[in-house]
Amino acid sequence: MPDGNEKLLRTQSLVQIMGQHLECLPDLLTCLGTGYDMRELGSALGARWFESIVQSFFGAHFAEMRHLLHVTSTLITGSCARQMLTGQGATPNDLNLITPLGSAEILYASLVGDLQYERFEVCARPNYAFTKVVKGFTRFRKGEMIITISEAEGDNLFKVVVSSPTTVDMTVMTPGGLVMFYPAWTLSKDNVGCMAKDGFRVERSTDFLGEDCGKACPALWRSVLDHGEQMLMLEWDERFSIKKVVDGSQTMWCLIVHCENDLCAYNPKNNPRSRQLMPHRTPSGITEIEVQEARIAQHWPDYQGILQGVLYATSAKKAHLVSIPLRDGVDSLVDMSQLDVSHWVDQLGPERLISSTGQCRKTYNVIADIPEGGTLPGYTFFREHPLVYGPPNALIREVGRITSNADNILGNVLVVKHTRHMKNELMDCEEDNIPWIGIIKQCVRDSTFWY
Repeated sequence: MPDGNEKLLRTQSLVQIMGQHLECLPDLLTCLGTGYDMRELGSALGARWFESIVQSFFGAHFAEMRHLLHVTSTLITGSCARQMLTGQGATPNDLNLITPLGSAEILYASLVGDLQYERFEVCARPNYAFTKVVKGFTRFRKGEMIITISEAEGDNLFKVVVSSPTTVDMTVMTPGGLVMFYPAWTLSKDNVGCMAKDGFRVERSTDFLGEDCGKACPALWRSVLDHGEQMLMLEWDERFSIKKVVDGSQTMWCLIVHCENDLCAYNPKNNPRSRQLMPHRTPSGITEIEVQEARIAQHWPDYQGILQGVLYATSAKKAHLVSIPLRDGVDSLVDMSQLDVSHWVDQLGPERLISSTGQCRKTYNVIADIPEGGTLPGYTFFREHPLVYGPPNALIREVGRITSNADNILGNVLVVKHTRHMKNELMDCEEDNIPWIGIIKQCVRDSTFWY
């Protein structure tokens, strides 16, 4: 039985051997599922690869800076992240960081004070694609090494990631894991975007596929939480987990408003039954509700699931049960964000390509006596983005007994039902649920409920 020192030396030796023969991160992480010893080896080698890529920027301060990246929830993007994934090419001399609002100054102080970097290109600006999501953009240099820090407008770093000018750039990592969106495109060197990228072919549309886009269509809305073939997540050290960062994100996005691939079913030019929503106004009365229901029923490709919710339309005389389909490209309901509520409420406002799953949404859990064996319900309310400047909701004004114009709720309100305190355990609303949703009377005057 080997003692601890002998086992450590053997592990270090195996890490060196594996490092010589494994060419890329997916190869390495395949080892993680083959047993405990291999998981140990794979994790050690992943950490070693990461250190070999970024240590040239941090030198003797590697451990300190790794800790700082972790505690500030900073993400590494760009060429270093791609190098970690593929193992191809020379080690980069540019390190790109995305940090939450308020964390940039902490990183600046360490780079200048401890690592002796100098700030340069004081007037530098990020790519125009980041205009709405990046507050600060600063570059530092020491010799040939360059570090760029992009400070996000808020805490949601993935809004910056998915705003990237090409799908090549939608690869990020922490010291313990990596996430790539549209991996099939990036790994095959074919990508979609609006600017050239060294070493990659970047196309303006998906015509290069020579076939229907399918679930990879750039016009489809997707969430950071959508785990599937359009997202590759690899983790080698759960202590610096990328999965926890992903699970905490509420970002949703699409790359373009309308697909331009002539062979794609989601291109409205060759498929009049594809999704046709905003900028058309949302339904306000019974006739428009019926028209929208017909659009949902006739939509093609067929929606893979439909939930029944309750709509308080602005000029309706009563609340109506309405169909809420799953988003295009979603096969089964896992998360509430996979519902396509935009048939009934415009939650995007002026921003048409990026949204937040928690935006203009609020949950109310009913506190009441439920018959024995019954399920305690909760209701989540979706309202329209305030910058839509929708008309006052006459129905809610009546239900909530609002008397002041200043207290009006603007635009439609959509309600879905789920298990209390478990928002993703969704269920259909029925006619007899509508009186329960009269809880709207209790919260309609609470401004914090709606925002």
